[in-house]
Amino acid sequence: MLAVNPNARVIDETLLPDLTDIYLPARPIDGSEMTSPGASAFVYDGGPEAMFLRATALQPWADRLATHVRTLATQTTESDLRVEFDGRLYRARRNMMNEGEQFNLRVTASYAPHLSELKFKNPLWPLILLSPKLLSGGLVVFAAEMGQGKTTTAAAMVRSRLERYAGYGQTVENPAEVPLDGVFGRGICRQTSVRWDHDDEKERGWQGAMRAALRSYPTTSRGNLMFIGEIRDSEVAAEALQAAANGLLVITTVHALDIASAMQRLVSYADIKLEGMASELLASSLRLAVQQRLVIDRSQQGWNRGVLDGQLLYCDGYNHPAAQSIRRREFSKIGQPLKLQENVMNSLKGRPISIDEVMNKMVMGTQHDGA
Repeated sequence: MLAVNPNARVIDETLLPDLTDIYLPARPIDGSEMTSPGASAFVYDGGPEAMFLRATALQPWADRLATHVRTLATQTTESDLRVEFDGRLYRARRNMMNEGEQFNLRVTASYAPHLSELKFKNPLWPLILLSPKLLSGGLVVFAAEMGQGKTTTAAAMVRSRLERYAGYGQTVENPAEVPLDGVFGRGICRQTSVRWDHDDEKERGWQGAMRAALRSYPTTSRGNLMFIGEIRDSEVAAEALQAAANGLLVITTVHALDIASAMQRLVSYADIKLEGMASELLASSLRLAVQQRLVIDRSQQGWNRGVLDGQLLYCDGYNHPAAQSIRRREFSKIGQPLKLQENVMNSLKGRPISIDEVMNKMVMGTQHDGA
């Protein structure tokens, strides 16, 4: 039997609002008996310590959750599930372990926040994400490891821009996570999940969902955007780059440790479909790349629990030093203009200056230094 550390926190109903991740193995990993549907459950609240729910005040809750999730899982062959339970939303992943099926649940936002509700370490970030300079379209990439809140920040950008500029938004996700379907100010967003069981083979999977979404836009010239939940294959990467190059604002996420590796990953994905032209398209369409880190403050509640930090790169077009590095596939050289722009932003924090001036100075800083 595995040794289990004592729980450092009282496990009762007060823990529920703070949970970030819930695991439901097929049987208890400490070797004990599976006495009820949720007897194997263990959870995290943003810290590194696992908390087991067996024989606590939350075991009945875990029993109900486990029963609900496993019932949902019998209704689909999908590995990724969207779970609604007791007023909360979860993204569930079905994994096959040695002892059987395990479900990993990540708590997701119950609504799409406005950028002003999120806690950014650099106060210029939300202003840049709302900049009118992005109305002409292009690609916005949020890069991070898993669990760093990049999908929530991207969804907040979608909501905030639709409220500010109106327009039409469409999402393509697998599964849909943060609720974005509805009216935001004078803008509208429709949320779609990838379907693998569509009667028409051409409408199945990511490629089918992307094709359907791209045919859904009205003939308006400004404000339209697309949110792609995650780029993780060649078809989605190629479609995203082409849509961004054609003037649509495409907001997406990718798993990567830093901006340079995120750009390299996008090119390597898209090259398969674009026959070596991916770096040219990315160089011309990239507008913002954000490497995001989420720092959890466990003493706070709600959106105040997370502080968003990291790095942000603004690229104003094909001649930008970062774009030239991408075109030449010299991804490691992206770090130089990134650092220069970071210095510019730090020097301007708290000064009475418009966000357009900030972004112009960010570009001028990289060009002046010949990055």
